[in-house]
Amino acid sequence: MQGALGARGQRCIVPMDAFFEPNWETGKHIRWKFSRHDGAPIAVAGLWERWRGKGDQKIISYTLPTVNADDHPPMGRMHRPGQEKRMLALLDPADYWTIRRSSSDGSQHLSLAVSRQ
Repeated sequence: MQGALGARGQRCIVPMDAFFEPNWETGKHIRWKFSRHDGAPIAVAGLWERWRGKGDQKIISYTLPTVNADDHPPMGRMHRPGQEKRMLALLDPADYWTIRRSSSDGSQHLSLAVSRQ
């Protein structure tokens, strides 16, 4: 993962039961739900940051980077025609420890953020 947060090793795995994407093949926005067929959580790559809000409030937030999905079936079918096709960076369970060990500071921490609908 590129950028300042990725370079600092502030990577996390964000588990979610499902995510939704818009399909416009009918000319109208149809919300498609994506989940695992076995019911297990989906693991998505994330980046987190700790910062201070108003009144010196401590805040931890995260973002979900996306990757190009032009050639990915079915994700290449999502979003409006003519728009770049993007998708979440989905992780294979075999990649979990790669994310964990890739911290630039050599730390062995795995940050886990919980997605809430």
